[in-house]
Formats: sequence, C-alpha cells, structure tokens
Amino acid sequence: MGIRFHEDGGVFVVETTAAAGYLLKSHQHAHAHLSVLVSGTADVTVDGKTERMDGYKMITVPAHTRHTVMAVTDIVWLCLWADNVAPMEQAEESLKLVIAA
Repeated sequence: MGIRFHEDGGVFVVETTAAAGYLLKSHQHAHAHLSVLVSGTADVTVDGKTERMDGYKMITVPAHTRHTVMAVTDIVWLCLWADNVAPMEQAEESLKLVIAA
C-alpha cells in the first residue's frame, strides 16, 4: 500500500494502492489531469459531487477542482501528468494517503 511514481517520455504516473478505508486527502491542482481507477471500488469526489466507481474507470479531473478518492474496497488508482505542465514534486506535495476517520 502506498504511492509510487513512474516516469517516461514526458509523462509521469502516480500509482496509489490503498486498502479499504483509506483516503487520498482532498487536494487540487492548477492543471487538469487524467485519472484511472484500475481496480476496486472507490467513492470519488470531484468539486463536491461524489460518485461510486468500480474499476476499470477513467475520468478527467478539471483544473482547480478539489478532489478526493476514498477506497471502499482495496484499490489501484492512477493519475497521469505531463511533466512539462507540472513537476513531479507538485504531485508529491499534494497527494497524501491517510486512514479515513
């Protein structure tokens, strides 16, 4: 369980594996990005609206939009970023995996 980074060809992927009951804390970015629920079930909240998603599901998170991912079951969640738009350090600072209260 945790957050790993993969980088190649001007794109990096943030891979989050989370057990049921864990949460990617609410955060936002100055740019849009593509996210993929690879497996499992998650409650994904984007701009205050929550949708229960089952993997495999792909969504676009708009720029300047607060979003959260709550693992209902064990999940694998990917965020894809263009490194010419945002540096990897920005992702490292904004993504925090915690146990849900």
